[in-house]
Amino acid sequence: MSKALPDKWVRKSIYDAVSGNISLNGIDIPIYDTRVTEDSEPQYYILMTTQNNNTLPDNKCEDSYLSSILLDVICRYDGAGNYGSRLDADDIMEQLRALTYFFYSCT
Repeated sequence: MSKALPDKWVRKSIYDAVSGNISLNGIDIPIYDTRVTEDSEPQYYILMTTQNNNTLPDNKCEDSYLSSILLDVICRYDGAGNYGSRLDADDIMEQLRALTYFFYSCT
């Protein structure tokens, strides 16, 4: 298929929907494309990582893509041992799901 992959438009749409719209305990949660670009890694953030595209033969004129992207919710805790909680990640994930519901409800 000669049609361009939708990857950059999917990432831009998700970034625009999520950026500046998620917070936890008064802290804005940033979203990054593949890796954190700041000098100091924030305690909470979201990464847009793996993208997949499957060809769908929708009609006889042209195919289309079914695109998916993995959004990783990262919560870092300083200290020794495993004393972190999944509660913060779950709270961020619920906000993320609400903001991106349109994207996965279209399939």
